[in-house]
Amino acid sequence: MLKTFRKNHIISILNEFSKREAPIDFFLHQYFKSHHAIGSHDRKEISEFVYQYIRWQALICDQCKGSIEEKVLWLCTHDPLSFVDDKKNADLLICGIQTLSSTVLNKKTMLVCLEN
Repeated sequence: MLKTFRKNHIISILNEFSKREAPIDFFLHQYFKSHHAIGSHDRKEISEFVYQYIRWQALICDQCKGSIEEKVLWLCTHDPLSFVDDKKNADLLICGIQTLSSTVLNKKTMLVCLEN
């Protein structure tokens, strides 16, 4: 479970980030720069959690319809990979893309390569 200090910053980051259009890495850099009380260990844990949240956002929003606080709690108590049937194609699901069969994926890749 997350420490309250970290959880509060994660919720604050996710709330503020949803209102901005900056890339997450730039946004986190600015956030940490303006919050000097956050130490290096906390920055590491907060960053990893925020990136995990963004990576699995499609699944989290599908499984939890509540506030950001509830979604953070859901991610703390669930393993997103347990919701993936095909572990080999988990990276496609992470991005919110439906899992494609490898043959379709290979054909599309070949077409893109041939066009360029």
